[in-house]
Amino acid sequence: CTSMGRMLLSGLAPQEARTRLQNAARPALTTRTVVNVEALMAEIARVRDQGWCFVNQELENGLASLAAPLIDRSGRTLAALNLSAQVVATPPEQMLQRCLPPLRAAAQRISHTLQMKA
Repeated sequence: CTSMGRMLLSGLAPQEARTRLQNAARPALTTRTVVNVEALMAEIARVRDQGWCFVNQELENGLASLAAPLIDRSGRTLAALNLSAQVVATPPEQMLQRCLPPLRAAAQRISHTLQMKA
């Protein structure tokens, strides 16, 4: 499950997220890929609580990604902003420090614009 996927699932009711995970293919794409439904549900709960998601080399070796939600007027997650980087060029700690704040700020600006629309 990618950072964007976890972010989107975190916007659903827990049972809906669980049902979607149980019905989805969950191949282990790398040795770091989380495929267990209970472990994914714990990750999704953490993402819901912190309001953003970071996935480190679960989709592809050497690739890390961040996601932040786009939220409508009713508080529903409509979409997510996502960025990815090669960990060789941007180590995970650096990615979190340098990329997460502007990603979250952009998502908040877009969400604010969405919330202003009728």
